[in-house]
Amino acid sequence: MQLSDLRISHLRNLDGVSLEPGAGLNIISGANASGKTALLESIYLLARGRSFRTHRIRELISHHQQQLRVTARALRAGQRPLMLGIERDGRQTRLRCDGENVRNLSAHARRVPLILITPDSHGLISGRPGQRRRWLDWALFHVEPDYLGCWQDCFHALRQRNALLKHGAGRATIVSWEESLADCVNRLEAYREGLVQQLSGHFSAVMSQLLPGTVQIEYLPGRPREQDYRTLLAEQRDLEQQRGFTRYGPHRSDLDFRHQDGEVRATLSRGQTKLYIAGLMIAYVRVLADYGLQPLILVDDLPAELDAGARARFMAHLAETGCQTFVTAIEPETLPLAGWPEHQVFHVEHGQLTEVI
Repeated sequence: MQLSDLRISHLRNLDGVSLEPGAGLNIISGANASGKTALLESIYLLARGRSFRTHRIRELISHHQQQLRVTARALRAGQRPLMLGIERDGRQTRLRCDGENVRNLSAHARRVPLILITPDSHGLISGRPGQRRRWLDWALFHVEPDYLGCWQDCFHALRQRNALLKHGAGRATIVSWEESLADCVNRLEAYREGLVQQLSGHFSAVMSQLLPGTVQIEYLPGRPREQDYRTLLAEQRDLEQQRGFTRYGPHRSDLDFRHQDGEVRATLSRGQTKLYIAGLMIAYVRVLADYGLQPLILVDDLPAELDAGARARFMAHLAETGCQTFVTAIEPETLPLAGWPEHQVFHVEHGQLTEVI
């Protein structure tokens, strides 16, 4: 997957911006608040239909303007190009692919896979379990076409059981939904466990060169692993009727990230945590490659919190992916280029973009 002919109008301080990115590394340089991150945001909007920085639409639209617009052509190996476009005004979003409105964001995400690494990505480690569950679910949406339906079935059954527990429904009615819930949960956990296993192999290989020490990812299913889920639901039913909700299940699951047998959040510095997350994302790029997918990669402020050696290792691993990559930095000279067969440098100043020859 590669983007070409990127055009941006009225997105934050970017207006009338046209970019013809290269197939390899694209460095976006400029001072703070110049518009570097907004350029990455425009690409993210095309792939996901939303911003990674805010949920408030009005913040995205330039002052004194009513609507933003971003368009691009997505080139895919062996397939016809896709025409992507998004328009947002103060009330609604219109995401289009080949002129048709996108109604299924997860299906669109599979068409336009994207990896994002920002200074806030450390929240995947330090944040709440729900953040890690959302990341894992989105990772699965890209590679398992049936996962979305499984996820929807599972959480529909969970909501139904919770409603029955809360309103004191009869045992037979609750048991019927427990059967459905248990079937869905078993399938859902098989998908999640499978992806974590795939990630783990690639992750260990990547991290052996990024950060010294052993690493481990474990999926924690949100219930006693050794116990049959149907049996657990039956055992907990009386207590859960008193409380009005299901205590155990995939809605309580988590990912456990470890380094040298210790919790990452407790043992690594901010810079080391950034490398850990970078390694995780590069491992996921390799998982996508196993499925024949090549994502776009966006990295905001790569040099921050990394010394020269760490930057060189990070950049070398990005080069090995073969993906079209967009990296922002205040000074492009801080980005080592070994391993990149080609690169382009663009400079943003006061919302205007120029290519550096």
